[in-house]
Amino acid sequence: MKSNTASKHACEWHCYYRVILYKPPGEKRGKILVTAAPAWEAYPQDLDNNAGDHSFKKALESVTGTHPNKHFFAYNNAAAGVVGIKTKSNSKGVIILDTTDAADAAAWIVHTVPGYPKPKATYTFPASEYENGHLLICLTIAESQIEPIAAALFMASPFIHYNDIPETEVKTRPTLRKLLNGETAVMPPFTTKQNIGTQAVPSVPVQIFSKSGRSKYEIYQKIISKQLKKTVKVWSRRDKKLKANCKIPGRHILLVSSPISVDNQASSLEKDVTNWLIPENGDIFCAVDKPYAISQKYEPAVAVCIQQANIFARFNTIAAKLILIYRIIDALHISILQCSNIEMQSGKWKCGCRLGSVIQTTWRKKRKNFGDAWADNPQDLGTAADHSFAKALESVVQNHNDKKFFAYNNAASGVIGVKTKSNSKGVVILDIRAGTDEAAWIVHTVPGYPKPKVAYTFPVSEYANGHLLICLTIAESQIEPIAVALFVAAPFVYYNDVPDAEVSTRPTLKKLLNGETAIKPPFLTKQNIVTQGAPAIPVQVFSKSERSKYGNYLIFRKIFKIYTNATK
Repeated sequence: MKSNTASKHACEWHCYYRVILYKPPGEKRGKILVTAAPAWEAYPQDLDNNAGDHSFKKALESVTGTHPNKHFFAYNNAAAGVVGIKTKSNSKGVIILDTTDAADAAAWIVHTVPGYPKPKATYTFPASEYENGHLLICLTIAESQIEPIAAALFMASPFIHYNDIPETEVKTRPTLRKLLNGETAVMPPFTTKQNIGTQAVPSVPVQIFSKSGRSKYEIYQKIISKQLKKTVKVWSRRDKKLKANCKIPGRHILLVSSPISVDNQASSLEKDVTNWLIPENGDIFCAVDKPYAISQKYEPAVAVCIQQANIFARFNTIAAKLILIYRIIDALHISILQCSNIEMQSGKWKCGCRLGSVIQTTWRKKRKNFGDAWADNPQDLGTAADHSFAKALESVVQNHNDKKFFAYNNAASGVIGVKTKSNSKGVVILDIRAGTDEAAWIVHTVPGYPKPKVAYTFPVSEYANGHLLICLTIAESQIEPIAVALFVAAPFVYYNDVPDAEVSTRPTLKKLLNGETAIKPPFLTKQNIVTQGAPAIPVQVFSKSERSKYGNYLIFRKIFKIYTNATK
């Protein structure tokens, strides 16, 4: 804190050495306590005042503004702009560090305020939170203290909603890296296979294979080929380590040669982000969310396998050229879906169709119905009406009282710098009206798509890349096995408005949407840090996982006084 009177409550980017602000219910300012001060002082500004020079507004300048050498990550179980995400963590805070070479300065702000602060947005304080009592703590620390803080947070699994810490700062701190990469210690089983069926008549069988990052299995050969008991042809970007593999009789991995042709539209591996496979003979098509690369052995992955002869036949034609080592495609957007009426009946949310196939190039508009040759899709994917996926996602981009959904995407729109080893992208939609049994599962490869409750669009930057979109209409009974598969792969769920009445009857869906994970021992941790003040103040950080079954207050060997909302 600056010592002159005029700047008594102004501060550097890292605030005071240690400051506590207590805002009682109904107050806009509250009282501030600096550790060296003998008593509380009145806070000089309303907490939402962006014009005044006050401690927490100043401390968060590098969070709400842009400072080249100040970087941070923020965690909050009720983050601004993230809707319906549930987590058993209640932690809220920001860690800021100065990345200037000679600097050794960082700050840890711990608080109780939902939706605060909003990264890279004009500073404010949620007006709705003035009626509640809140506590804000700012500690300035040496950068050496960040790793033990990360160890404590890692155990508690907070919901990280923003991160712009440079890799050069992260890679030297192993636990911080795990925390920011969304890693968890997942217990067995490490893989799962789920069977569902579409609502079409006749129903189309769908198998879902998924694995956690701890499985160490290569999903193409060790899981899919093994389960199908077949040689498979793979179209995917690949690294230089995994090659075509003919070691196991009857279970070869054959690589499709680039370029390919989809109804006379050329595509090459350099720009295609899709990963799919078909058996050498049979009637199955699989879309996989991870490339054919050695790295996916250590990462979660999901494969959706559709058993339908006509889909298989179309992709078998595409996969006619095989090589042992290969490259990738150009600018193809593939969508799988069959529309029974291309006019899209008013009020229908389910793609206007039952499961089938529409395979589309974005800029040349290709579509395919079951059993036919490829045909023109009626619109570009960026058009907001009169095509399958705009219709399928109406209840996602608009408000429909009876249609609810959750969306997952490792590159979700509006969520910055969050890392996860999952590459899964999709939306599960259900009709919650009594007497209905209708749901849809849209699986795709498009970053930042769709944007919930925002006018429908398709990312312009993704027209240059190949993409795969699959829409399955399903009975609601199929949602739980889908959730089981997704739970193992731990996708990043960024939007959820599915009512608790629908969630509570599906135990694995509940775990998935509540952000639960199976954490291995140790179930609690104690970390010691110190502030940067002179003299430094010791700080102990206790954290526990939800599996600990310990009351957090019983770990001290003292009689102490607690102020908290207590249960009866």
